[in-house]
Amino acid sequence: MICRSSHLDRIPGISHGFGTYEESIPQEFSKNWESSRPQWKQVHGIAFAQVTEVQQACGEVDALF
Repeated sequence: MICRSSHLDRIPGISHGFGTYEESIPQEFSKNWESSRPQWKQVHGIAFAQVTEVQQACGEVDALF
């Protein structure tokens, strides 16, 4: 199940969703997900990565944006 933020829902043009590596992703991202998803190991902490490239290596992070 994907969780959404009511705060982010109010911002035009923002696509978002919260889940885990194994769970489904927001539908708007699913079309090319398997061939383009970033490579990362999800850890619980404060590290995050900005994804700017297809199949980007992001290391050990808690969140992607």
